[in-house]
Amino acid sequence: MAVGIVIFATAVIGIDSRLPGSLALLWPANALLLSALVRLRGARRHPEIWIAAATGYVVADLSHGTDVVAAVVLAAGNLTSVLVTLLVLVRLNVLVVRGATPSSVLRLASGCIAGCAVGATIGAVAAVHFFGGTWRDGWLSWFACDLVNYACLLPVLISVRRWRPTSPTRIVRTLKSAAMPWVLLVALLVVAELLRGNGSAVAFTIPALVAGALTGRFLLVALMVMTSTAAMLAMSVGVGVSAAPAPVSTTTQMALALLALGPLVVAAATAERRRLLAELREATTRDDLTGVLRRGEFADRAQKILDDCSRSGVKSAFLMMDLDNFKLLNDRHGHLAGDQALEGFGAILRDVLTSSEDQRRRPAIVGRVGGEEFAALLSGVTVEQARTLAEEVRKRQEDLARSQFGPDGTTVSIGVACCNGARDLDELMLAADTSVYSAKRQGRNNVVVASDGPLEVAAPSVQSPSDVRPRRAHEPGAA
Repeated sequence: MAVGIVIFATAVIGIDSRLPGSLALLWPANALLLSALVRLRGARRHPEIWIAAATGYVVADLSHGTDVVAAVVLAAGNLTSVLVTLLVLVRLNVLVVRGATPSSVLRLASGCIAGCAVGATIGAVAAVHFFGGTWRDGWLSWFACDLVNYACLLPVLISVRRWRPTSPTRIVRTLKSAAMPWVLLVALLVVAELLRGNGSAVAFTIPALVAGALTGRFLLVALMVMTSTAAMLAMSVGVGVSAAPAPVSTTTQMALALLALGPLVVAAATAERRRLLAELREATTRDDLTGVLRRGEFADRAQKILDDCSRSGVKSAFLMMDLDNFKLLNDRHGHLAGDQALEGFGAILRDVLTSSEDQRRRPAIVGRVGGEEFAALLSGVTVEQARTLAEEVRKRQEDLARSQFGPDGTTVSIGVACCNGARDLDELMLAADTSVYSAKRQGRNNVVVASDGPLEVAAPSVQSPSDVRPRRAHEPGAA
């Protein structure tokens, strides 16, 4: 029923936009039905959806005095256009692509062109038998009208996503990047309005559309294309002028449809390039085995977080973690077992420290700083919260290690150092590292929190050869 009501309402809007001697100027019904079938994949297999849409088309025409047979033929043309487009998109795998790419945009355009061509064939029959037109003119009018409406509406309807809460900083950044293209678009539309009657005015918005496309925000460009196309159609008809509105030529409609394709392809290409660069950066900054940050990247990000915490007076906590008896595990079970233990521990760190809803509200980073050594910096946490998180990591690692390798599993010793205000990263790391040594002396598989007083580096008491660790550059006596 919802589909039937929507199709009826939008078809009425389209019928009301008909001018003498032409088809509808606006016809959003087909684009809306197609986008619903694309987004709700189960709907396309339900015949009642198609029956409701057909009823909406027919009733809309009948309400405006169209003959019953003509209304049925016109509805058949619209449904055929949607069906053929949908089948082509399924065949070209457009519906399974996540995120717009140049290839998916071109395949979407190919599906729309195929659907419009087949639907126009039925529309041309209606033009000849019911409206006294020629087959050629009827086919071109239907094809151009359907295509420009698909180009105007479909990218917006397909790419829009359900809104999710995001940070104010990200919202402001998005608005800033979108402001300039929109201001330019409005300015160019004003110029085009002043030069109304000049056929070249339909191309005046190209600089604004290109500027929007270079931001890589596909939905932004789709909205700009929709606004530009609708404004140019209105100007071509003559909305707002003293003379009677005139039908839009098929050449103008097809030009506007093709004009929309370029910015959409550029926007998709820009977005894809940015995704690839982000993936490349992710590959170079994260450890391949564990998925956490590499040491250099971790140090850079940690220092920036500490500087922010220092300026705002936010508390922070540093966790140094060392897997116990890791060499023994490698010796007894092989290096593949060691890799498995490292991979499992990295998953625990990501899940406990950086994936929870609470941690998304404050920066939390995890890095691998040695062979079996890991570090984490948490901001906005108290000593008790840091100890609780460390205990959760320790307990989950113990459970995982025992389930995988029994008594030979690698537990973890964790040192925690907290600060409130300015503190150097090396100093904080040293305090946490000293606490790791204390946890080792206390029997491993333990969490030790450093005192807030002056740092005193305790020499490690080696419990077994598996716990011997190379000294890092910041430790006394390091080479």
